[in-house]
Amino acid sequence: MRDLDWQGIGAQALKIPLTQWKTLVACIASASVLSAVIIFCTGVAASFLSDSRQQWFQEQGFNYTFLAVCFISATIFQWCWMTALWHNTMRHCLTFLFHAGFWNFAALMLLILLAQGLASSIKALILAASESLLLGHGRGPQISVVGVMFASLGLQAWIFARLMIWPACVVVRRQLCSPIKIWHATDGLFWDFVFLSLRVQLPILVVFGILGAVVLLLVRSANLLMALSAGGAIYAIAAMNAAGLLAYFEVIGKREAAAAPAE
Repeated sequence: MRDLDWQGIGAQALKIPLTQWKTLVACIASASVLSAVIIFCTGVAASFLSDSRQQWFQEQGFNYTFLAVCFISATIFQWCWMTALWHNTMRHCLTFLFHAGFWNFAALMLLILLAQGLASSIKALILAASESLLLGHGRGPQISVVGVMFASLGLQAWIFARLMIWPACVVVRRQLCSPIKIWHATDGLFWDFVFLSLRVQLPILVVFGILGAVVLLLVRSANLLMALSAGGAIYAIAAMNAAGLLAYFEVIGKREAAAAPAE
């Protein structure tokens, strides 16, 4: 049975954002500039709305804009970051809008977002139906509801682990990859990807958790805590993206290179 070197990949993935910090900063800048432009243009457009529509924008429209900007920023950053690591180039940080590979990656991210939203809605409906059916029947049925919740979380974790290298595949090939191909390639590697995710995320949670506690106890600055949280999130995303690329190379890249005919 083949195994994934999740310890080595995880350790290397944690180092990459630190050793490639200039590339990381450039990718953050690319995402931030376009996000700032979108926010500015949205604010200008909102100033031309009627009073009633401006009130709606302040109450609800701003939240939608904020979520859209977060999605756009995350998509730009991840594509620029993984493309820079794999293809060893930085030009795309300025010209990403003109690359077909970027739009393929954006389509994948949107598909994942919609799938997550659909899964959350289905889980909420199942939990609501379970609670209404079992209401007033004692502790046993309540445990059943908790079991349904944990089962749904386990299913999501299983799907995430099996498709973890899907975004990396899209970046490497610069086109949409079939999820079936990824699913077959990761057969038997569920726990390897689970351990890989934990190997990357747990150290980041511990380090930034300790730093956050220090800020709360000594500095007591909400702004510094927010900046620290944002930095931890960016570092975690960058490390997980790097892990995805390394895992893709181990699972698919090496096998395809070995099967390629010699020139």
